[in-house]
Amino acid sequence: MRKMKIEENFSGEEGEIIHYMLITSISEMEKILLLFLIFFVLGQAKNFLWVCLVTLLTHPFTGGLHRETFWGCFFQSLLFFTEVIVFGHFIKLSVHAIPIVFLCSLVVYILYVPTASEKRGEYGKESKKRIRKIAIAGMSIVSIMSFFFSVCRSFFLWVLILEDLELLLLNTLKKKEEQRK
Repeated sequence: MRKMKIEENFSGEEGEIIHYMLITSISEMEKILLLFLIFFVLGQAKNFLWVCLVTLLTHPFTGGLHRETFWGCFFQSLLFFTEVIVFGHFIKLSVHAIPIVFLCSLVVYILYVPTASEKRGEYGKESKKRIRKIAIAGMSIVSIMSFFFSVCRSFFLWVLILEDLELLLLNTLKKKEEQRK
């Protein structure tokens, strides 16, 4: 059987986009599996899965920090999941924190989502609106889940808080870099 090449079926830019999406998807699956194994060994598999679910509802649409290599991305993700799980265990957030986190996230999402990167490139005006709406919907779902899943509330809210801080940091650095030019 002949091995098909993406470039044979799609134009240059389409082929590059599809190739990037496939590589990214495979890398994400590998990374999530390795992270799951680590948190399973640490006795935190259930918490990891909750945090992973919430992160998948928001992070793909918000943008954020990107690393050049698989291992750079892996260790950055390991740090993120570890922070969320540690903060979720030791810094409990009450039901009263939900509207505050929601409103803060809403402002950050309206101002900065989606955050482009070198790999993803820039988005057109309509694409930005669509992606922002999806991100806000995901964040809203997470906020609503925080009311109903009190056991996981702190984990859910810490995902939003840390993602907001990441977006604020990235956009502050981006502005500083633009000012230098």
